[in-house]
Amino acid sequence: MGSTMDSKYAGKCNVCETPWKVGEQIHYSKDPKIICTNMECFKEQGGSISEYNPQQTFGGSSKGGSSYKSNYPVPRTLEQKLSDMAVLDTQIAKLATDRLKVVESDIGTLETSEKLIFLESWARTIATSFNQR
Repeated sequence: MGSTMDSKYAGKCNVCETPWKVGEQIHYSKDPKIICTNMECFKEQGGSISEYNPQQTFGGSSKGGSSYKSNYPVPRTLEQKLSDMAVLDTQIAKLATDRLKVVESDIGTLETSEKLIFLESWARTIATSFNQR
């Protein structure tokens, strides 16, 4: 799959010999290597353009950039990121609290300070295991 981008170098097509200057729009394919400013010539050589068109690429430019597509939606706002973190925090807290109940059923009720230490320790353990995946 190829893409349309602004050229970084001057050059010319190997087939139709149409020249281009730095900054002019070209159609580029890495494999097979095809570069041409004329879409028809590009396609005749076996080139095709990727349908992926990012709104914004790395570096803030919409020219060129990565065509990597993630299966996960990218959080759009800080509020969405914080919301996602709150959901994870809630899940971690529930897992730690459930484990505390099991421990207390085995050894008896813990003091409040011991419960807090236990919950913090378990929450950190669980969070660490999520980060390692």
